[in-house]
Amino acid sequence: MQTLSHETATRQAGLTRLDAFLPTAGSNYARGRNFDPGPDQPLTVSGLSPFIRRRLVTEQEVITRVLAQHSQQAAEEFI
Repeated sequence: MQTLSHETATRQAGLTRLDAFLPTAGSNYARGRNFDPGPDQPLTVSGLSPFIRRRLVTEQEVITRVLAQHSQQAAEEFI
C-alpha cells in the first residue's frame, strides 16, 4: 500500500479511494479480506485507514456510504 505524503493526504483523495472501494465493500470484501491475492493483483481491503486516521474521511461517512450500497448483513465484516 502506498504511503501517504502531505501532497496525497487530502480529503478528496480519501473520498476517491472510498468511491473506488464501495462496489466491493459487501460480500466481496468478506470473502477476500484475509487473503493476499499476490503481486500486481487488486487488494480486497479498503485502503482507507490513513485517511480515517487523519480524520480526512470519518468512520460515519464510510459506514453511511457503504450501507447506501450494501445491506447491513452483506457489509457486516467490513463495518
